[in-house]
Amino acid sequence: MASKPAFRDEQTGVSLYHADCVPFMEEMARKHPSGWCDMIFADPPYFLSRGGTTCHAGKRVKVDKGKWDQSRGSQELNHQFLIHHGRLILVLGNLR
Repeated sequence: MASKPAFRDEQTGVSLYHADCVPFMEEMARKHPSGWCDMIFADPPYFLSRGGTTCHAGKRVKVDKGKWDQSRGSQELNHQFLIHHGRLILVLGNLR
């Protein structure tokens, strides 16, 4: 996996990465075993895609967002995310 930032501001030291969070966090944890970042901002799947419907603009529409948003029957993704978060975040860091 390439760990090149999608955005980097040299003046502030801010880097943004666009990646599949668990493999990326595993890679960063191997490279930085003592911690690496002040903040982790992630938008994980919400597992809403279950074949249901909702009302949007007065019409019934499917909730399915795609295969990426379908639950695999467990909370393994959330569990792995939190494990790696704990390894990467520096003292006084935060999760958003």
